[in-house]
Amino acid sequence: MERLRLVDLSFIYFIRDILHKANYNTLDEGEQANIYRIEVPDYIKVMDEYPDPFKETLILPTVAISWNLTNEQGLQIGGGFKNLRIFGINIFARRSGERDDLGTIIYEGLDTGTKVKNYNIAVPDYVYDSGSGRIMEHYSGAVPNATSDLLIDEKTIEDVPRTGRSDIDCHRALIRVHTLDLR
Repeated sequence: MERLRLVDLSFIYFIRDILHKANYNTLDEGEQANIYRIEVPDYIKVMDEYPDPFKETLILPTVAISWNLTNEQGLQIGGGFKNLRIFGINIFARRSGERDDLGTIIYEGLDTGTKVKNYNIAVPDYVYDSGSGRIMEHYSGAVPNATSDLLIDEKTIEDVPRTGRSDIDCHRALIRVHTLDLR
């Protein structure tokens, strides 16, 4: 995979990790089945793009992560670059309290940084553990860190007013995150 996609995936799995630490369950979009909705409490769908309600039914609550902007600047010494990126974390909830809780968990979880991972080696898989009633993250192999940390440079959160008649527009929040990594 190219570096831009590795940074994108690292950020998405970082958000999933924040939610897992807060005792929420997430699944990859392609692996989602309605059975998990019944068996696993506190389920949140995490998407890699802004949802299109005309193409698919959006199940609430959902966190949609979009990569909005990349700006690459050369370092003054050497051949390296610093990459500034802006991600949008869109939170779609069933009610205002749920939106506020998810927004707070993710916003405060962004206080710690993460690494850019090399997902060319292995990607996380999720396995349902019936004993604990939780979805456990499982890696098919070790995922080494790539060349850089992924630092959270700046973050903002805002409530998004209703923009349409659909239910997904009722209780929304947007977290904008500026990240920095070196290559």
